[in-house]
Amino acid sequence: TDAIVLKRSLLGTDLTLRDYVTWLEQRQRLARPGTPIWAAIETEISPLRTQQIAALRGSQDFTSFPAAYDQLMAFASAGMTTRCRDFVFLSHTSLAADDAVTRQRVQNLELLNLRLRLLSPWLATGKVVGTARCTQPGLSAVIFQAERSHLLLPLVGSQNFRAQYGMQIPKSVSFVVPNVTETADVYLLTLTGAKRLRHKRTTGGLEVSAEMLPVDGVILLTSDPQAFSQVSQYLRSIAGQAAKLRRDIAGERLAELAQLSKSMALEGAQDLQQILRRADVELAACDKDLATGFADMAYHRAQAIEHLLSQGEYLVRQSDGSSAVGFDSPLIFSASTLADQRKLSARLASLPRTASLLAGGDFEDLALLISLGWRHQQLSCDGISSAVRLSPVSPFQGNNCLELEVRPTNPQQPIAVIPTAPVWITSAPMSVRQGSLVEISGWVRVSEPLSGSVDGLQIIDSVGGPDMALRITTAPSWQPFHILRGATADTNFTVSIALSGLGKAQVDGLTVQIIEPLGDVADQNAGAELSVK
Repeated sequence: TDAIVLKRSLLGTDLTLRDYVTWLEQRQRLARPGTPIWAAIETEISPLRTQQIAALRGSQDFTSFPAAYDQLMAFASAGMTTRCRDFVFLSHTSLAADDAVTRQRVQNLELLNLRLRLLSPWLATGKVVGTARCTQPGLSAVIFQAERSHLLLPLVGSQNFRAQYGMQIPKSVSFVVPNVTETADVYLLTLTGAKRLRHKRTTGGLEVSAEMLPVDGVILLTSDPQAFSQVSQYLRSIAGQAAKLRRDIAGERLAELAQLSKSMALEGAQDLQQILRRADVELAACDKDLATGFADMAYHRAQAIEHLLSQGEYLVRQSDGSSAVGFDSPLIFSASTLADQRKLSARLASLPRTASLLAGGDFEDLALLISLGWRHQQLSCDGISSAVRLSPVSPFQGNNCLELEVRPTNPQQPIAVIPTAPVWITSAPMSVRQGSLVEISGWVRVSEPLSGSVDGLQIIDSVGGPDMALRITTAPSWQPFHILRGATADTNFTVSIALSGLGKAQVDGLTVQIIEPLGDVADQNAGAELSVK
């Protein structure tokens, strides 16, 4: 092929940036050496996730939710570190619309394009030469080299994408960069300028320290004055535009959080109101900086506003209980849907449920499962064998549990990458009516970490599809899971269990229940308030 486009839905998932980097590297190993790799970056959540958010809210509002600028930047950085040299930006809705959500996507993409142009010399001709050790856990930096210049691209590997915002970097960080001369000049680059950084020779290389590292900051080490001159000239040319874009992004986010606060009971919400007032003051100061031409100061004020807003959103999420909702829900992605999340989670325990629609979910009798219409699918993968069985070894309940296993056919030749899940188990179809709230529950155990894939054991339902699958990579003892889906049409509902990595996984007590029509859930919660304690 002329090129391979690597596309994966990340927004709203618990995949980390480190997982995404690993997945990109694994996909590249499946291609012929030298094949150009393009990374596909989604600019908004998938249509399926949009539909599920609307369904769980009990509404017909299919408004999409954009990726934050920091998320887009993280996706692009992950692509750069794995030698992707081109990017495909995916849109499910038009970028020409004039609503607030679309404007936010356009601003995010404009800002990201400015950053990609800054990094283009290292994208076009640079090569990855290693990683820089960092003083902060979870933070690393990939080192690029182009001629006599090195570029450090920081990555927060533990960042996941369940929520729209949340990426933070500690204020004071140090990196140790190997194989760089002590005479090199060192600069922190943002989209509005360059700042010299302290550095010194230490064991293992050159230690570079920054008192504050913005999430989109990069570090340039160069012995070439001309290279720095070209970079600084470009930054001067875009500083005003970048600062205005960052200010507008912060302003849109502030308006969204302020609107959310109006739906809250004010008692106990003083901390949030104080954050909003501080953000308002900083936004006014940012506008003044822009008007007087202080682009660098305006840019950093806008970043500080977003940091404040992240603190405010954290308060809302903690008070909402969204950090421990007990079930896999797409409603926690955006601050604007947290009130709906609270309404739904507050009612779940008291809502009546039907008996399980899923026959055979206790996994006791193989002949019964076959007669009920359960299907077993094994996909051929070179060097891999797979098996599925009903195992009597420590089931969660009853005499047996479902056990899936994937092993290399030759233990002396380890498998680094599994291209697709080798073994699937799919339930018989169950009739579900439009408007139903479906709960998939069960117990899972993965006694040893799975290898060869970032997906591990997947619980996939036919409404959410693979992009919304629940992933379990390790569970030393039996642990419960709960998935909620809103049926957007009359459908034959199925549940699939797929093992994607090398190892063994067990499932038991699988049930599928109808809770209550979603319209009734929305109506009964129409007067509920969201309070911050």
